[in-house]
Amino acid sequence: MDRTLLIVAMSEPGLYEFLAHEFSSETGVDVVLDRRVCERRAATGFSNQERRRSDRRRNALVIAALRVNGYAVVHRTASPTGCVTCNP
Repeated sequence: MDRTLLIVAMSEPGLYEFLAHEFSSETGVDVVLDRRVCERRAATGFSNQERRRSDRRRNALVIAALRVNGYAVVHRTASPTGCVTCNP
C-alpha cells in the first residue's frame, strides 16, 4: 500500500498541528514531527572511517526541504515483497 509521510520541522509546531488536523481523516497519509536535534555521533577524531552502512535519515533532499519549507513530503511505496522504498 502506498503511503505519504509529511515530516514537519521541529521549529514549526503550528504547521504540524495544522497538517495533522487536515490529514487526520486521510488514509495513507502520516504527519510526523521531525525529532532530530543533531547528529547522533560526536566527532572524536579517533577514526575517519564511517562504520554505518547508511543512515536512513540522511536524505539530502528531505533535509533541504525541512530547512527551506519547514516540511518535507516522502512517498513510500511497498513492493510485492513487502519492502518499502521512499521517494522524496
